[in-house]
Amino acid sequence: MYGPREDSFLMVRAVQGRRGKRALDMGTGSGIVARELAKGFREVWAVDINPAVRGLDWPENVRVVVSDLFERVEGRFDLIVFNPPYLPCPYEEDPELCCGDGEIIRRFLREVGKHLEEGGKVLVLVSTLTPVRVEGKVVAGEKVAFEELRVIEVRPSPEARARASRASSP
Repeated sequence: MYGPREDSFLMVRAVQGRRGKRALDMGTGSGIVARELAKGFREVWAVDINPAVRGLDWPENVRVVVSDLFERVEGRFDLIVFNPPYLPCPYEEDPELCCGDGEIIRRFLREVGKHLEEGGKVLVLVSTLTPVRVEGKVVAGEKVAFEELRVIEVRPSPEARARASRASSP
């Protein structure tokens, strides 16, 4: 399981003070971001592909879901955050940070629109080394050893929003 590091602490700073009804922490790992979200949101989903997340101690308003991205996620959220594996492969120092060619990030960006409330926000953490370009407003950043980490507020494309609306209509 991915333990908190500079990227996790940067995302925590980016979500501090945010409030709303529902938030989702995709790829929750240690749960540090989900715990911060639990302070300002009534319901938080902590989602991770690793079933070990179930064994962590969670606040009452956090629902833990083992899922490959949005596979088992239901409903819409006011805020969705994602601190994905973001370094190109191979990255021998820490394979948990390896995102291959960035397909996991592209999948997330394709799917996130159908889980976002109208007016909701999406925050994605990337590095200057991430092989996928993520467009949006930089809301937090930090220079570390050999890269710069950035939390980017992403706006799902109008096409993705339209597909999401059609998919949720009866």
